[in-house]
Amino acid sequence: MNRSLQGLVEGSLITAINIVLAWFSYWFFPMIYFIPLPSLILTYRHGLRISILSLIISIILLSLMLSPFSAIFLMLPSGILGLYLGYGLQKKFNLKLLIVGSFTLLLFFEILSIYLSMILFKMPFEKVIGIDAMKEGWRKSLEIFRNYLGESNNEYIDMQNKFMENLHIFVPYFLIISTLFQVFLNYIIVERVLKRFKIEAPSLPNLEGFRISKKLLFSVLALYILFIFVNIPSKNIILSNLYLFLQTIILFNGYIFAWILLKHYISRKSLRILLFILFILNPIFGSIIFIVGFVDIFFPLREKLILKEG
Repeated sequence: MNRSLQGLVEGSLITAINIVLAWFSYWFFPMIYFIPLPSLILTYRHGLRISILSLIISIILLSLMLSPFSAIFLMLPSGILGLYLGYGLQKKFNLKLLIVGSFTLLLFFEILSIYLSMILFKMPFEKVIGIDAMKEGWRKSLEIFRNYLGESNNEYIDMQNKFMENLHIFVPYFLIISTLFQVFLNYIIVERVLKRFKIEAPSLPNLEGFRISKKLLFSVLALYILFIFVNIPSKNIILSNLYLFLQTIILFNGYIFAWILLKHYISRKSLRILLFILFILNPIFGSIIFIVGFVDIFFPLREKLILKEG
């Protein structure tokens, strides 16, 4: 079988797989993380032209089963991500370029879907983002919190109320964090599946060996300081999001340290996971982990206290 005919056969098969995966993801959303795979493999093996054609046909056929908007929403972002990753692996892109490119594509489609939902369906911004549902959930659970925490903890409840009232301010932060989560989850799935197809892909670093870089921390801090002295209409929103992002990366580094610590001293996995969840949920542990995470960025704390002993 010549190369062109093989590409057409595989393209037809990939189109069918695309439709099946998208249809299943419509009813079971986590399946959406597998949609990039068929387009990725087809692009890696036969190039962009036939993969783009396969994606377009998949969307057209899926729109006959679902609404055109649902078909585009399900297939287009994930399909284009698959095209990009397949092309990147074919051209030997490094891990950073694959991750940054994937993040840029998915963030663009996240913003585009919000905009289209507001324009086409006249949906309020808070409803599109899901903020209204979060606020309603908080209001319904507020009485439970009051009964559980008692009158002495009204300050905590007031603080949470204030945060929920201003939740719309942190939409950029939530978009970036959710997109980052999607990118890394997608790539973990891609990496594992490609190994079975014997396709070489740059590996993500081991989480336990990952440390937030000083460069990233100083970059966010420099942006925060810069916007303090810049007078623009959205200044407070930008500062709030940068501050929250700064806290998040330091906490993330602290949670990695906490996991390494638990893994070093506790061999039983179920107990280790339970204690780790306790660390996440307890505000007191959160403060300690934040401090430890900050110190670990500038000082090799894990190497000195844990890894050296192991």
